[in-house]
Amino acid sequence: MIFDKESTFPYPILSKFTEDYVDAKFTLKVDVQDGQDDYIFGVEYILTSKFLADLIQQKKATMYLLIQSKDSKFYELIYSRVNVPKNRISLNKRTNLQLVLMANDEISFHQNNELDLFYEAEKSKIKVKKYNVLAISNVEKYNGDLKKPFELFEKRVDPTIKSDIKIEFGEETIVIVYKRKEFQYIGYTKSKTLNNHYIYIGLQKALTKFLFDLSEEKDEVYIDEINDPDNPLNLKLYRLLKTKGVKTLSLENMDEVIAMISDRIIEKHYNAIEETFSNAGKNS
Repeated sequence: MIFDKESTFPYPILSKFTEDYVDAKFTLKVDVQDGQDDYIFGVEYILTSKFLADLIQQKKATMYLLIQSKDSKFYELIYSRVNVPKNRISLNKRTNLQLVLMANDEISFHQNNELDLFYEAEKSKIKVKKYNVLAISNVEKYNGDLKKPFELFEKRVDPTIKSDIKIEFGEETIVIVYKRKEFQYIGYTKSKTLNNHYIYIGLQKALTKFLFDLSEEKDEVYIDEINDPDNPLNLKLYRLLKTKGVKTLSLENMDEVIAMISDRIIEKHYNAIEETFSNAGKNS
C-alpha cells in the first residue's frame, strides 16, 4: 500500500511523517513513458541520508518503486528506471507512485549519526529486520495533464493526400497518414511491427522539429539543460529522451538517438518481415 498518511513504526524511519532523522530528506519525481510493450517509469530521487545511501551502495538495502492503481505492486529500481509490461498494470488518474527503501539484511543503527537526539542513548540496540522498510519518499500522482499520455503515434487514412504516406503532427502525437489502408499491412499477423519503418520516419521528423524548436543554433540541444517544453508533443519527446538517458540530440546523432529510444525497432521490423515471408513460403 502507499504510505500517504502518518504511520507508526517501532524503529526510526526516514519519511515526511516523522522527525526521526535530522536534516535528511527523501524526495521523488517520476516521468512515465509509453514503450512498445512496457510502461517506462523514469525515476529521479534525492536521498540526503549518508547512512541509508551507504546501505544501498553496500547492497544491504534496495530501492523499490511502489505503484498503486487498482492494486499495489513493488518493482525494484534499476538504473533509475522501472519497466512494467502493459499487461501487468492499469494506469489511471488515481495511480500513485512512491519509493520505498527496504532492508536486505538485518540492519544495526549503532553507527547511524543522523538520528534525532531522542534515539542517541538507545540506537546501539536498534536492529531492523530483513525486508523491513527503512525510508519512504513523498507520493507522486500520475501526471494526467496530457490527453493521450501513453500514445506517441496515431494512424489514419486519407485518400486525398498527394503522396502514398504523409507524416503530420497533432497536438501531442505524431500522425501517420496513409493514402490507402492496405499500406498498413492489414491482414498480416505482424501488421503493427511491419509498420515500424513508418514509425522510424515519424521519429526522425518529430525529433528534427524538436531540435529546431528547442535549439537556438538549430544544430544540437542538451537535454538536461532544457525545461519542460510547452508544446505537448515536444513534452512527450523530452520525457522519453530523459527516460532513455539521452544527453544530447543533433542532426548527426539522430539515428543513434532513435536506436536508444525505440526498443530495437528495426530489428523487430526485420524479424516480422522474415517471419511473414517464411509463413508465406510454408503456405505456398
